[in-house]
Amino acid sequence: MTSRPRRPGSEALSAVRHDLNNMLMGLSGQLELLRDVGPLSTEVRERLNAIARQIDRIRERIADLA
Repeated sequence: MTSRPRRPGSEALSAVRHDLNNMLMGLSGQLELLRDVGPLSTEVRERLNAIARQIDRIRERIADLA
């Protein structure tokens, strides 16, 4: 079995990506709990949706760090 040569810093970058994704999972989970609290006003729903969009954007940026 041959291993692929690694770029300098790729292990550190991988660790950072992993940690950031874990933190985003925590935020996403809390967001879902807030959405399930009960009837929400339109303003609160819109703010939660904005947070979800920002989480998705951050995930996209993390994926681009390959």
